[in-house]
Amino acid sequence: MIPVYWHAYKNNFDLVVKVLHVGTIEPLVFAAVESVEHLAASTEALLFAIYFCAVVSTPAERCIDLFGYGKDELFARYTFAAQQAFTKAGLLESDEFIVVQAFTIYLTALRFRSSLKPLWTLTALAVRLAQNAGLHRDGSAFNLPPFESELRRRLWWNIRVIDSRASEDSGYDSAIRLENCTTRKPLNVNHADLIPGMDVLPPERTGCTDMLFSIIRFEAAEASEQMQVIPMGSFGPCGKLHIANSLEKKAQCIANYQKRLQQVVFAEASPDNPFYWYTAIVARIILSKLWLIAYHPYLRLDICGGISAETREALFSKAICIVESQLLLYTGGPTQNWSWLCVTHVQWYAITYILVELCRRTHGERVEAAWKAVKAVLQFGTKTPSASNQQREEFSTNTQLGVLDESEYQPLNKLLAAARLARANAPPQHQQTGELGDDSVVRGDTYPVFEGHESFTVNQSLHMDQRAEASNFCAPLHSYIFNDPLEASPDWGSLTSQETHT
Repeated sequence: MIPVYWHAYKNNFDLVVKVLHVGTIEPLVFAAVESVEHLAASTEALLFAIYFCAVVSTPAERCIDLFGYGKDELFARYTFAAQQAFTKAGLLESDEFIVVQAFTIYLTALRFRSSLKPLWTLTALAVRLAQNAGLHRDGSAFNLPPFESELRRRLWWNIRVIDSRASEDSGYDSAIRLENCTTRKPLNVNHADLIPGMDVLPPERTGCTDMLFSIIRFEAAEASEQMQVIPMGSFGPCGKLHIANSLEKKAQCIANYQKRLQQVVFAEASPDNPFYWYTAIVARIILSKLWLIAYHPYLRLDICGGISAETREALFSKAICIVESQLLLYTGGPTQNWSWLCVTHVQWYAITYILVELCRRTHGERVEAAWKAVKAVLQFGTKTPSASNQQREEFSTNTQLGVLDESEYQPLNKLLAAARLARANAPPQHQQTGELGDDSVVRGDTYPVFEGHESFTVNQSLHMDQRAEASNFCAPLHSYIFNDPLEASPDWGSLTSQETHT
C-alpha cells in the first residue's frame, strides 16, 4: 500500500505544497517497502506524515477504492500514527531536517479537521523547530550546497505560509519576526531542474512550473506580513483617524505582489493547463483578499474623510468575486485533485464583508449575486444530506468549510440573520433612492456591530500611531484599489468539461 499512498501524495498534495523533493524522497519511500521493520525514527515520521497527507487530499468517495477504508477512519488512524511517530522521533528536541519537513506537511494537512487553537499552538512549535534548525537564515550564509539551500528555503517559506494563515485565523500577530529572517524565497523552477550535488542553481523560469502555486503563496505571505506591521494610521488635528499614509503603504505591498504575479504567473499563460488555471484563480482570490485585509480595520471606525462609495463598491465586488471563485475551485472537475486545500482555507474575510454589506444593501444585481454566493457556500458546506433546514441555512459545525467552534460561528450567524431581516423589511426597489449611487461616505456607525472571535478582525488593531503626522490633513480619502491582472483574462470556464484523475 505504500506506493498507493505515495502516488496519491504526489498527485494531490505535492504540487500545491512543495516541501519535499520528490526525486530524493521517492527512493526512500520505496526502500521502506522492503525494510519496514528497520526504519529510522525520522523516516518513519516522514512516511506517516505522507500517508496522512495522502488521506486528507483524497476525495472521500475515492478513499475506499484506493485505501480500502473510509476517509474518517483513515484520518483518525493516521492522525494517531503520525503523532506517535513524531513522539518516537523526539520532535520537541529534534533539529533533523527530515523531521521538520514531516511536521510541516502534517501541519498543513491538519487544517482539514483541526480547530483553530491547536493549529495556532502547533504553528508556533513549527516556527521554533525551524529556527532551532537555522532555517530562518539563508543556507548561503553557511556555505551550504545550492541544492540543500534551496530545499531549506522551500521548507522555511512553507512554514511562513502556515504562520501567516494561523495569524489571520486567530487574530494575533505572526510568530515570525521579519527582521530576524534572511532566507530568500525559492526559485520558480521544475522538480527536474534541481539535482543533488549541483554546483549552481538553475535560472528561474516564468510561467507554469511545479513550484508556481507555492511561489504565489510565498509572495502572498510576505505581502500579508508586511501589511501587518504597518500602523493603522495617526490622529490628525480634527481628532479623527487619518489613514491615507497607511493605505498608501498597504497599496504598495499589494502592488508589489501584483507585479510579481505578472512577472511569474502571467508572463507565459497556459490557460489549457488545469494546474495553471487553478493557480491563476487562487492568485486572483489572494489579490482581492489583500484589499479586504487592507480596509477591514477601518470599516467600523470614525475615519477622517470617510470611506467613499466607490471604494465600498470595489470591495463588495471583490468580496463576491472571491467567494464565487472559491466555490468554483471547490466543485470544479479539472481541479478536484487540489480542492482539498481550498476547503481548508475558507474566505471568512470575504463572507463577512458580504454579510456586513447585505445588512445595508437590499436590491440590485450585485446584491443578488452576493446572496447567490452566500447560499451556495451554505449549501456546499453541509456535511450530511440529512442535515436539518436550520443547519443548511446557517453556519455551524456541521460543515465542510472551516473548523470553527459553534461559538465562533455565532457572530457570522448574527450577521446572516441581520442581512436576511434587512432584505425582508426592505421597501420595493422603486421606492429606494440614492442607496449606492451617490457620493455619500460610510462612517463606522453605519455598519452593524460585529463582535465575535478575533479571527474576524485584523491584527493591526493594536498598532496605532498616536502621533499626528504633518502630512495628515482633513480631505476626502483617495481610493487606492486598482484592478487585478485577471480581469481581462480568458474564459476560465473553458476547462470545466475537462477531467483529472487521482
